[in-house]
Amino acid sequence: MNAKDFLDQIKKDSSNRVQQSLDAIYHVCLTQLKNGETDFSYATISRIGQDRGVPRAQSIRNKSGEKYQQLIAHFKKEAEKKYPKKLNRTDEDWVEKITDPTTKILVRQLIHENKRLKSELNEIIPPSSLIEIRDHRSDDGHVERLEDFERRALESLLSERILNKLSLSIDSMGAFKDINNKIVFPIGTATALKKCLKNL
Repeated sequence: MNAKDFLDQIKKDSSNRVQQSLDAIYHVCLTQLKNGETDFSYATISRIGQDRGVPRAQSIRNKSGEKYQQLIAHFKKEAEKKYPKKLNRTDEDWVEKITDPTTKILVRQLIHENKRLKSELNEIIPPSSLIEIRDHRSDDGHVERLEDFERRALESLLSERILNKLSLSIDSMGAFKDINNKIVFPIGTATALKKCLKNL
């Protein structure tokens, strides 16, 4: 059964809201498939389709999101058939050459951990994002200092009063999170602000 037929099948007996969400998920997944992507994690589909009506990742994971899960799983299987994974073995063949069993296990654990961290990083900062790093010096080498009102503005972002008012918190990596522990401003935001206040 193709994806469109499967979509029509699971939309039966669904509320209008669920049908709209299924349509949104379908279009995002279809785009992923056409682009040759194999990442159909709930977090990825939700992030890509957040402005198109796709539910949040947690809503997809919930019991009420069973039909969403089925549709995404259908596309995931299609992607695995169309774009079989070629990197798993070739990338890790060298590990098999390690003769010491303990070392081999530790290396595999490191590879697994590296993949997990990369996946989490991609959810926070998509691979297509452009990150610019600029020096705070002007063209003539003069260091530009913050004005008093600019300094107060930055300091207020880190103040307990503002954080409590906006129901935000700062984690150990410098990310701003809301009451649901969802990242509002990415890793390094708070530390970047502190460095600005210290050096400018």
